[in-house]
Amino acid sequence: MRPSPEATATRRPGAAQISASNMLVDVIANERAVPDIANMHWTRVQVSRSKYSLLTSDRPLVMPVGLAHPQCYIALPVGPRDLFVAAHDDRFSRLLPTADHTKIAKLMNKDVVRQARQYVWGEDDSQLEFIRKHFATLPERDILTEAQRREIISTARGLQPAT
Repeated sequence: MRPSPEATATRRPGAAQISASNMLVDVIANERAVPDIANMHWTRVQVSRSKYSLLTSDRPLVMPVGLAHPQCYIALPVGPRDLFVAAHDDRFSRLLPTADHTKIAKLMNKDVVRQARQYVWGEDDSQLEFIRKHFATLPERDILTEAQRREIISTARGLQPAT
């Protein structure tokens, strides 16, 4: 049985921020991803007028399509009212600052909660019913292809040089 969100927050204060930071570092540390991410348009969006604060989870990074896709974007809640977004074009930096803050928070929260597997964090318990409804409802998604997985295992075993 999983611990309740309240129990996790009490036992591990700051765990949400640490999890989000570690995930962003892992993505940026991927040598193949660095050029794509570095060349994206980055923006920070504040959703201060939203009825809901942003939630985060053990899988907070939202990236619906691969980095090579022209419509790719990366979104990551970095605080209860702050959202990091990167995309290949400037559409988010143009559109999000004037968009409905509540709609942005609700859509982001739904994605973050749907892909969570163990933990969801929020600034209070006001969204517990939303979390219960959407928790872990997104099917698992393969991040690596089978060929990439074999390459990584082969490299780890020393059978081929690291690329």
